[in-house]
Amino acid sequence: MEDTLHDYPIVSDDAEFPSCLRSTPRHAAEEVRFTDKKHNVDNTDLIQLGVSLSNQKDTVAAILQFNLAFDLDRDLHAN
Repeated sequence: MEDTLHDYPIVSDDAEFPSCLRSTPRHAAEEVRFTDKKHNVDNTDLIQLGVSLSNQKDTVAAILQFNLAFDLDRDLHAN
């Protein structure tokens, strides 16, 4: 893994959450967007995580996707 990170030092991630508990108006101030996003992240569980490794030449070494447990009856989400 250390060799791969040396050759592909750009690590990108993507996190998915089940829904937005707070909807932010399109032209809301940055502070409002941050506060709403933080509320959504703090109050819902991560359901998917993606990670990719690449280099400065746009060569991708790996793309990983992890799907996590989610129960509609148990986990908080918007209807």
